[in-house]
Amino acid sequence: DVPISQHKREGRGRTFSYAEISHITNDFQKAIGKGGSGSVYYGCLRDGKEVAVKIMTRSLPQGIKEYTAE
Repeated sequence: DVPISQHKREGRGRTFSYAEISHITNDFQKAIGKGGSGSVYYGCLRDGKEVAVKIMTRSLPQGIKEYTAE
């Protein structure tokens, strides 16, 4: 599974490493949902902003387009 940075998708130019995503989500401890393309986890950035981190299932047959649309 691969986390995709919401900031990057929104055009803010920030990409997070897996280690950063793991820290932001406190090692993916709090699942807050599940979509057709993977699980969604609660996270908190250094500035205190709460975020949702979606993890894409590697086997997603529809590919990245559906993942980002979701």
